[in-house]
Amino acid sequence: MLENEWLAIGYEKGIISDVPADKQVSFKLAYEGWFLTKINAIKSQSVDRIEVTYNKYYANNAITDMSVHQINEVYIYQFLNDILIKYKNITQKEFNRIYQIINNTMQYAYECNIGYANPINWAIVKRYIAEGNIKKNTKVEHCISSTDRTAIINAVLNDNIYPLKRSASLCVCLNFYLGLRIGELASITWNDIDFNARKLYVHTTQTKSYERDNAGNRVGAIAYHDQDTTKTPHGVRYIPLVNEAVYILLKLKEYHLQQGYADKHIAYDGTDTILSKSLERTIARLNELCDVLPFNSHLIRKTFATTLHENGVPTKIISDLMGHAEIRTTEKFYIISSGNDITYLREMIQDALRVR
Repeated sequence: MLENEWLAIGYEKGIISDVPADKQVSFKLAYEGWFLTKINAIKSQSVDRIEVTYNKYYANNAITDMSVHQINEVYIYQFLNDILIKYKNITQKEFNRIYQIINNTMQYAYECNIGYANPINWAIVKRYIAEGNIKKNTKVEHCISSTDRTAIINAVLNDNIYPLKRSASLCVCLNFYLGLRIGELASITWNDIDFNARKLYVHTTQTKSYERDNAGNRVGAIAYHDQDTTKTPHGVRYIPLVNEAVYILLKLKEYHLQQGYADKHIAYDGTDTILSKSLERTIARLNELCDVLPFNSHLIRKTFATTLHENGVPTKIISDLMGHAEIRTTEKFYIISSGNDITYLREMIQDALRVR
């Protein structure tokens, strides 16, 4: 048995009264040590997300000054339950981030023998989490209807309904036929498109994160940059270009030539590369201008997957096109309902029930 395990038993049984003051380590210091190990081990935007979560739920809490040797299963599940009560409507995804910080910090402290941290039985912690206080996702998502998609595409291509953001609007329409993540769409260059083979090479994504110094502190403002990797298992994938996608790309190229744009990105507005957040804003504005049910870029992606599925494309192929590591991700989260597209449902039911 390791030294800190013997000591943990001694503290728990009251045999040892306390750790000497010069050996005590606060949770905050242990977290900072663990945080530094993550900076170069995970994506920059994930580091930013950890920092935001810590600052919101931990930074002003008494736990930061607690010595790690004093923190046990009871303290942890009470701390987590207090957060669920204080901050109402915490989703499972958000709670997982909160849990990750205390779990990883205590594991780090224990395994590195920092401050004689206790070995935590996480099964006990999970057993006493008041899961009823975690907000359940009761929202039922529906695909963007074919009527609304047609309205958007016609308004952009034929009526130039949003001339101020012509390039971004064309990119939004293009994504109905590509199903890309918004960062992937923003990072596409003309060199990624093979018009002869009619395919798109997806290998980069636009990310945003802060630069950090050696102590893990933010340096400067948040920066956007193209990262030469995606969430795709092997980092790259190819998307076949259907006729409509080729047509929109040619319209986009024609517009860029007219404007004298020479940037390598297809998402370009004459002054700088169009950011993923700008594409989201363009989608929101097109929703208003075309008077359609509101949707975002992620729903375009889900609609792409669902439409392919409903038209007989094998799920494995859809999963590969989406860049998912596991097919169950596609099945569980991306193939959704077409319930708001009454015309489509009527035609599908009519065809299914037709007397042969």
